[in-house]
Amino acid sequence: MKGVVDLEGRVLILKNELAALRDTNKKLEEFNRKLGEQNLKLEPFIMKMEAQVSKRHPKQQAAMIIPQPPTASTCPTATLQRIRQQT
Repeated sequence: MKGVVDLEGRVLILKNELAALRDTNKKLEEFNRKLGEQNLKLEPFIMKMEAQVSKRHPKQQAAMIIPQPPTASTCPTATLQRIRQQT
């Protein structure tokens, strides 16, 4: 009986950890969505600033920000999705 109780306790702990991971994942997805919205708002501003710089300094090309593709280290949502698929 003691082994059954130990297993039930471990299952309960794992369920709680899974619930916490799901909650964290939801928060990260919401944060990611908000960052995407901010990015969409900033793109026109950045383009406008680049155009102003190129007008002031026609011989110099305005610096361009080249977006990098998301990686597991920069995109926690992808990491959590991979973890979720493994369980």
